[in-house]
Amino acid sequence: MDVYSKISWFGITIGDYSGSNLNVGPGVNYQFHKNIGVNLKYRYFRFSARVDNSDWDGRFSMVFHGPLLTVNANF
Repeated sequence: MDVYSKISWFGITIGDYSGSNLNVGPGVNYQFHKNIGVNLKYRYFRFSARVDNSDWDGRFSMVFHGPLLTVNANF
């Protein structure tokens, strides 16, 4: 059984445009057979962007979070 976590963040600003991305995901991987395993993790993902301009001033944000279950096949 493997326990792991992932944290990544990226942000950028170019002139009037800015954005960022945050990804967090702890999880557990169990390889119950030589060729087959199961992965259970929780993921939090946020993406946001902003424009500060005299023609258009606005922003948006998208958030996804919840459990993920995957099956791994190794050959």
